[in-house]
Amino acid sequence: MNFTDIQVELREIEARIEQLHSEIEKMKPQAEEEQKENYAAITRLAYQHPVKNETFLKTTEHVKKMTIGSLSYFFVADKQDIYDRMLYLCRLSKGIGLEWSAEDIYKEGLGFDERDMGNLCRDLWDDKYAYLTEAFMIAGLSEDVRNFMPVVADLAQMFDCDKEEIRVIAQVAKSVLEDNTDILNEIQVTVPERWCGQFRDYIPYKWIIDQRIKCDEICTVRWMGKDESDEEYEAKSNTNKTIPGSTGEKQESRKRQPATVKMQLENGNLVKKGDCILEYDKLSVFRETKQDLFRSSEIKTKKQTKKILAPCDGIVYYVDFEKKSRIEGKMDHYMAIYVVSYFDDYDSFLYAVQG
Repeated sequence: MNFTDIQVELREIEARIEQLHSEIEKMKPQAEEEQKENYAAITRLAYQHPVKNETFLKTTEHVKKMTIGSLSYFFVADKQDIYDRMLYLCRLSKGIGLEWSAEDIYKEGLGFDERDMGNLCRDLWDDKYAYLTEAFMIAGLSEDVRNFMPVVADLAQMFDCDKEEIRVIAQVAKSVLEDNTDILNEIQVTVPERWCGQFRDYIPYKWIIDQRIKCDEICTVRWMGKDESDEEYEAKSNTNKTIPGSTGEKQESRKRQPATVKMQLENGNLVKKGDCILEYDKLSVFRETKQDLFRSSEIKTKKQTKKILAPCDGIVYYVDFEKKSRIEGKMDHYMAIYVVSYFDDYDSFLYAVQG
């Protein structure tokens, strides 16, 4: 269930908890018993729709508590219009195995010591993008997001984030809140290596797969018959029939290089649409028939320089692989060229394309 569905559901039950929503939003004093009932209502709804997050699920119990407690301190405790943010934090708490109630989260926020942020930053340094994405998302659940932007900016500064990091994190959070992956296509980066494999809890894997665009495939080593043209090779590869004019006897084979790479960007390089990824000489082998009495023929070659251009912005990945040659006991060598998302991971990409 996405955020849009949850928001619709919240509005449907608003009639039953209208008084709760109003009083929490305005932070009016309430009787202790009534307040506990309100917290219990939030907790019940949150536990029906936990937010799974593998990043925080793998952290220690202490880090989980510090994460939820700090987010409550910055965005919920002693604040106005807290209903949606409290609900989300309760859902996240349930999803990462902490299972705090709404009341627990509120109290932990009140008791959080901001001086502990130094330790939390150290513990979450490798997962800072996940923490800051949560911060942006929770801030985005406020009726007036601008009130929390200075808070989010201060948190990003604690993690030594630069402008690009803040911008990218904000766009990823927005795409989740609005359930709109088109926003991801608008993201521009200048330091691609920092984003590899990031945001796995926030970017759908299907979207990552859809961004894996195969630009081309070139053959770098091919085993052929000694006096065989490309056309004859392809025909024999696609059918098991003997080509007319052939004796059908086993031919002497030779190794050819149909493509010779002249220029190639490094694996993982950032590319823009239209950039030249790879330039190579394509060697074609063809049979030319002589205009003589016997209509004899001879094998000739033709070289053409070709370029492979990036179809979109992204990262270039290469995959080297082999195919069984038509010549017994030999393997032909190929290289496939892809442009993928900044957020793709090379190991998972290789595993997916190589099976």
